[in-house]
Amino acid sequence: MCNVPGCDRPNYHRQEYCNFHYQRIRLGIPLDKPKRALPGEGERFLASLIDTTETRCITWPFGQFKDGCGHAHHLGRSIIASRLMCILAHGEPPFDGAEAAHNCGRGHDACVNPNHLRWDTKVGNYSDKVAHGTQTRGEDHPVSKLSDADVIDIRSLYQSGRTQQSLADQFGVSRSNIGLIVTRVRWGHL
Repeated sequence: MCNVPGCDRPNYHRQEYCNFHYQRIRLGIPLDKPKRALPGEGERFLASLIDTTETRCITWPFGQFKDGCGHAHHLGRSIIASRLMCILAHGEPPFDGAEAAHNCGRGHDACVNPNHLRWDTKVGNYSDKVAHGTQTRGEDHPVSKLSDADVIDIRSLYQSGRTQQSLADQFGVSRSNIGLIVTRVRWGHL
């Protein structure tokens, strides 16, 4: 049998692991990374939770997007697992652009507890993320090229007469990005 705890599959060609775990090791995929759900498995898992009275977060046990949200399939398309749970537990979105918002603030940890989910506007969902401290913005955003101090410097230098293009060249970003920073369309929280 496979040497991975909890796996009851036979080992692969007399190796220490089953074919599934052997391939993960061979490809350098961590053994504790969630597995992809088989067709229908994700929906069955979510359907089993609809009437739960659990108050703690329930984590999606299958594959996840890079941002940590659960990855599910529904009607032949990819969907965020918490959105699918919100559809199953609370019905179709009540208005265009409705988002599945988390009361628990753990959407980035793939929480799918239907008691933690509700339909909300994009602004309401964003406000929840800010209140829970889970919204990545500014220098905390994983693809940010600038620090908070850089943005403050950019605005100060622009006020003193520097051109947007010279600031873009100095800080290694586009001129249009500088324009959005000085008009506070981007980095408006500073």
